[in-house]
Amino acid sequence: MKTLKIKHVLFFALVTIGFTSQGFGQSRPMDDATPEEKAEMATEKQKEKLSLDSNQEKQMYEINLKYIKEMEEIQAGGRSRSTMVKLKDMSDRRDKEVKGILGKDQYKEYTKMQEERREEMKKRMQSRRGNG
Repeated sequence: MKTLKIKHVLFFALVTIGFTSQGFGQSRPMDDATPEEKAEMATEKQKEKLSLDSNQEKQMYEINLKYIKEMEEIQAGGRSRSTMVKLKDMSDRRDKEVKGILGKDQYKEYTKMQEERREEMKKRMQSRRGNG
């Protein structure tokens, strides 16, 4: 039971990490980008998908930057159960801030983007298990 819970938290953390990298292409590893570059790329994708106005775009960039930096600090502590819990908490706080910026339809699309990312990560994890 405990192992299953840890797997769920780990999966959620991977999705959280993946969400911040949505704007990245295949040609440049996320590790090579600065937090500012990561925030800019994530914001650009959100701008396109969520039809952000200029004020929302600026606010989303600030949120993305804040949480990308926080995520990197958390990850620097290594991979552990407490790291995964911290990442989930961070994700929940980020979503709350984002909800305050976006309109109802935009937030609905934002959650849809997250769900698509979760599914993508789930497929990747399953293919790794099947091939490994």
